[in-house]
Amino acid sequence: MGTATPMMFDLKRLCDDIAATVRRHESALCATCLSGLMADQHSADEVDVRVAVVHLALGPGFSSETTCGRCGLPEQRRNPVLLAT
Repeated sequence: MGTATPMMFDLKRLCDDIAATVRRHESALCATCLSGLMADQHSADEVDVRVAVVHLALGPGFSSETTCGRCGLPEQRRNPVLLAT
C-alpha cells in the first residue's frame, strides 16, 4: 500500500470559519478571496473552499451575490460569491 493519503480537512470547521469571516467582513466575499484568507487556518484548497461557499449559500443566513466586496470579481461558476444576510 504505497499510496499517500491526501490531507484531510474538516468541512464543518471550514464552513464555520468561512461563515464567521464573511459575517465579520460585512460584505460579499468570493471563493478566491476566502481561499487566501483561509490558507493559514486550513489545509483546504480552492476547490474545498468553493464547495463550502456553495454549501453555505444554499443554507439559511447566507445568499449568493453578484460581485465580491473585496476584490470586485463577478460571481462565476468557479468563483462563487457569498454574502451574510
